[in-house]
Amino acid sequence: MLTKKEFDILTLLESSTAAMSQRQISEASKMSVGTVNKLMKDLSGKNFVTGGSIASKGLEALEPYRVKRAVILAAGFGSRMVPLTLNTPKPLIRVHGVRIIDTVLDAILTAGISDIFIVRGYLAEQFDQLLYKYPTLKFIENPIYNEANDISSVLCASYLLKNSYLIEADMLIYNPKVFTKYQYESNYLGIPCERTDEWCFFTDNDLVIREVAVGGVNCHRMFGISYWTKPTAPSL
Repeated sequence: MLTKKEFDILTLLESSTAAMSQRQISEASKMSVGTVNKLMKDLSGKNFVTGGSIASKGLEALEPYRVKRAVILAAGFGSRMVPLTLNTPKPLIRVHGVRIIDTVLDAILTAGISDIFIVRGYLAEQFDQLLYKYPTLKFIENPIYNEANDISSVLCASYLLKNSYLIEADMLIYNPKVFTKYQYESNYLGIPCERTDEWCFFTDNDLVIREVAVGGVNCHRMFGISYWTKPTAPSL
């Protein structure tokens, strides 16, 4: 098993198109040059890196951390966007000519994740149009989308959550780097903020979520992207 710092360096080298110097690694990883020097010596001793690049054994070491799939929750009605959603599911609404869900799908595919499931419910058949651009998509039906919230969609896909992203379909993704090919552990996307009236969470040293609430001060505003590892998914 890799340490988090080893993981960070290996994923950095894996994503680089050229060999990196230790100073470049230090700047990109926010680790000190001394820490990078020690880690590179250790990784080189394990034959994980060579000459500032990741080696084949390093790629093998990363494989257990590879994201296997993405599950997108798209079953809801989208009541806050009525009347736009009366005849169109919210994820299929176009913003500047682009469907909202396309920004999610394109970012996922850019990260090298090709196994994608969409949980659908409201006007489910309209999602078939996505197959023209994304022919490998798979759909999961949520028969009780009108009686329950997103938790019911999560349960419909619970058997898929090992090593998977769980994503809300109605987000405009401007930075595709929010998705990555590898993930070290379970996590939830949150943005630090001084005050919010939206769903948010509070953390211990920005590492462990200790409380979730609606509205808060000096917290992290929650966005609908999370990653689930093996220990997390079976707890549903």
